[in-house]
Formats: sequence, C-alpha cells, structure tokens
Amino acid sequence: MGDTTAPAVTLDAATDDAGTVTGPLSSGQASDDSTLLLSGSCEAGATVLVYDGSMLLGTATVNGTSWSYSATVTDATQHQFRATATDAAGNTSAPTADIVVVGDMTAPTTHLSNLTLSDDTGVSSSDFITSVAAQTLSASLSAALGTNEKVMGSLNGGATWSDLTGHGQRHHADVERHRPDGQQTLQLAVWT
Repeated sequence: MGDTTAPAVTLDAATDDAGTVTGPLSSGQASDDSTLLLSGSCEAGATVLVYDGSMLLGTATVNGTSWSYSATVTDATQHQFRATATDAAGNTSAPTADIVVVGDMTAPTTHLSNLTLSDDTGVSSSDFITSVAAQTLSASLSAALGTNEKVMGSLNGGATWSDLTGHGQRHHADVERHRPDGQQTLQLAVWT
C-alpha cells in the first residue's frame, strides 16, 4: 500500500530584520521591512511552496524538517502569507494558517517640535538642564496625527519605546522614574 497521507507543514514566523520594529511579527502587524523571512517546519524531504493569498511566490529552502523563504513586502499592501508541503509520494498538505502583514515603508510627514520640560532648573527655562528627576516632557506636532500614527518616546537609546499620551496637537509624557545624574537622551518619533 502506498503513502496517501499528506505531510504536515507549519508557518511559524514572519521575521522583520530592518527598520524601527524588528523580530517576529504578529499576524495583522505592519512592517517597514521590504523583505521578510518566512519560516516553519515540514516533513523531511518535502517541497514547500509559499503563497501570498492564492498567488504562488516560490519554493522555500528546506533543511531537514525546517524551511525558510524570503518574501517581498510592498508598501501600502496587505500580504497573506501561507505555505503548503508536498511529500515524495505527491501528497499535498492543506495550506497553513495565514500570517497577514501590511507593508508600511512610508515615513510619517508629521514631526515634533517645541520640546519642553515641566521643571527646567538650569540657567534658562529652555536649556534642558534640571535637578528635578520626575518630569513631564511636552512637544508640539506639526499637524494632526494621521490614521494609525502615534507619538512614541524612548529613554534608553531606542531599545524600548512607549506610546505617549496625546491631547490634540500637544503631546506629553510623564517621566516619574528617577534618572541617574548626568546627561540623558530622550528620543521622540511619530510612528505608523
């Protein structure tokens, strides 16, 4: 009796390795990376085909029971990545669950200006020198935020980012943690 069992295949990750946010993406997440690494598992010796919706993109590279494929992401386009596997006997699996990714390579045009500290104790009220650790930082936007745009801030060189509370075109962040003495860097950005 011949092999009539379809092989197992999974699509485990769509990994972004460029731009603002990197690492494995959740389905439905936006990516500013024009090439994502898709990866998963399969039966040894299977041929894995990768699709965007119903459109065949190509054949994945299979190594043992793992596979990978570099998929192109287009700006302002929703991609529905999925995979199928075919074993040596010609049995083909059902498609994997989709990982949906939206291409977002266009930088926001809104920018921040007029940064102020709530308690600037330096020589002037705008020299950004203070002896007060807990601060409210404020900045103005050049225009109203667009759809899905948000103001983000980082106090650790961009390692982590926080969504800042907004009020119209004026945004602020309360920094309640005590910062060590010395120079500190605050990064602000508008993200989509």
